[in-house]
Amino acid sequence: MTTAIVFSGQGSQVVGMGFDFYKSFPQSREVFEEVDDTLHFSLSQLIFTGPAEILNKTQYAQPAIMAVSMAIWKVFHPQCQFMAGHSLGEYTALCAAQALTLEQTSSLLQQRGLAFAEIQGQMLVVLGLDREIIREVTQQTDTYIANENSALQTVISGTAENIEKADELLRQKGAKHTITLQVSGPFHSPLMEKSKQTMIPFLQQVDMKKAQIPVVSNVTAELMTEPEDIKQKLIDQMVCPVKWQESIQNLVNQGVDKFIEIGPGRVLTGLIKRIAPEAKTFFINSVYDLDNIS
Repeated sequence: MTTAIVFSGQGSQVVGMGFDFYKSFPQSREVFEEVDDTLHFSLSQLIFTGPAEILNKTQYAQPAIMAVSMAIWKVFHPQCQFMAGHSLGEYTALCAAQALTLEQTSSLLQQRGLAFAEIQGQMLVVLGLDREIIREVTQQTDTYIANENSALQTVISGTAENIEKADELLRQKGAKHTITLQVSGPFHSPLMEKSKQTMIPFLQQVDMKKAQIPVVSNVTAELMTEPEDIKQKLIDQMVCPVKWQESIQNLVNQGVDKFIEIGPGRVLTGLIKRIAPEAKTFFINSVYDLDNIS
């Protein structure tokens, strides 16, 4: 089978995630210890014991989800031909593909989380409505499509006031359900331009290597391996929508018939089942799940 590994994005964090790997495997414990040393505080204690309201803050959630995902990857790293990650998960994929070290990834995600937290706004999940109708509503309400997750799930970004207007209009247009995400900003939209400018020097200066496994870009849904291309795509990712549906479709076109989600939660697995129902899907977010991979 042709396998792609996918890494979780923000919103999947939960207090206690990854603790069973920390207890069970020394290589997982080393990941948490290295991330703590890099960030100069005990992120692992925050991950394992909370409180949730602090862990959920963007500047902590982003490196935390990456740390848990890499702690699992160090234990379970099957042969795979491709990788992808949703938003911050793209950084995890690049770390697993050896384009970035764990130290570099930890530092970049800490800076990215702080940069994301600079801009206030909201994100809204829209379920069961054609994307072209959603696009029309965003144009009418000065909001933006942020995540193209599946044919029937799209996320939009905007100011709190404009998201409220869009929410009302989307319901009138026939949206089956809308959900306001617990995030602090209008991620993956032009409103994040200031955050993008903040991140540019950090990304430009990092000593990135060629990815040993091709990683799908959130911005273009195309494969990337070369450092300068990756850096530019990560910069663009701040203000451009995540093309998750197209990314998965392109992987299927490359022959992928098995997807394994690594990290807390199983959101990506659910999306992949809708995008590519013929593909086999698995997820690893606990030690127990290691027995379920075939």
